[in-house]
Amino acid sequence: MRNPFSALLDSWAQHACRLASVTAALVFAVAAPGTHAQQNPAPVMDGTYLYVAVPGVGNHFEKGGDGIVVFDVDRGFKFVKRISLPTLRNRPPELAKGIVASVATRMLYVAQTNRLIALDLETNKLLWMQGYDGWCCDRLDISPDSQILYVPALDHPAWNVVSALNGQLITVLPAAARSHNTVFSPRGDRVYLVPESPVIFVADARRAQIVSEIGPFSARVRPIVINGAETLVFASVNGLLGVAVGDLRTGKVIAEVRAPRQFPCLTDHHDHKGACTHGVALTPDEREVWVADVNPFVHVFDAKSMPPKYERSIATRTSVGWLSCSIDGERMYPSSGDVIDIASKQIIARLTDENGQALESEKLLEVKFAKGKLVAVGDQWCNGRVGRPLR
Repeated sequence: MRNPFSALLDSWAQHACRLASVTAALVFAVAAPGTHAQQNPAPVMDGTYLYVAVPGVGNHFEKGGDGIVVFDVDRGFKFVKRISLPTLRNRPPELAKGIVASVATRMLYVAQTNRLIALDLETNKLLWMQGYDGWCCDRLDISPDSQILYVPALDHPAWNVVSALNGQLITVLPAAARSHNTVFSPRGDRVYLVPESPVIFVADARRAQIVSEIGPFSARVRPIVINGAETLVFASVNGLLGVAVGDLRTGKVIAEVRAPRQFPCLTDHHDHKGACTHGVALTPDEREVWVADVNPFVHVFDAKSMPPKYERSIATRTSVGWLSCSIDGERMYPSSGDVIDIASKQIIARLTDENGQALESEKLLEVKFAKGKLVAVGDQWCNGRVGRPLR
């Protein structure tokens, strides 16, 4: 298939050449020594924890402050600690744009509006940070083998392909529009790229080349998830309070279904203009697809039928702009800070920070330790897991 972006390659090549000269992490002027990570002694991590990057809903510092807030899942989501992140001198903390983790590298990666930060999950120490000449950053993803990261170049039509070990640039992949969301395939050979477009682009992850497309959908595509067999994609689409479904084999849109009319499609939300739903999750057993709503609700559809059939709605404490799920597949984490038991559809906890204030974020994942050693990590996405191994 002919690369549709060949006319832009010279521009991206120049960008790549500039960045290729970077042989180490960018040096930033930080606010003060010791702000790179929390220095206070902490209990040995043992069990499952929720790592939440804030501010993780737009620039709302009142919804959790800044840094990485850690909760103990096994002890009723009790606040454990706040890990500070470096700040540029005379500038406020940056907004979190995405979060991924890896057992193989032992790292937590946090994409912010101007840089990508990597922390050692076992020590909380800052390992490196990269800025990519200002082409940074948005909702990234890591390959299943933990070798590479595809990092959207915030406000630019391109993805940076970088080493997951040190963040150094490998190449730049042009996009049809400003880059936004990224999802790796279960096998790691393909990566699904979602720019500000009604089309999802599929890239050969190793060659960093566009090989196919899904769509066009009825409007701009927002978050997506895929099933374990990598045959279906479920997508949030502007102007649709519901879910759209695409066939990954044919590239065709096969369904767009809506929540009941009693729930209006509110497209003027300040954090996600044009989107009355910005968040979709496929339960790990792939029986249900959950849809975020700014009303505020989460809507549940039967994913075993095609098109998906509406089943019920769950009220949340605030608007929902993202959905993530737990390592064991038992809990759903809407960005509202509610914790929902997937089986019963009941809210079992609500996140609050060290000051007892409600905390919200669209950038979170679970991390599991055994006596201080990292043993498993979750995902910011909630993709189907039938036939799909955990990372």
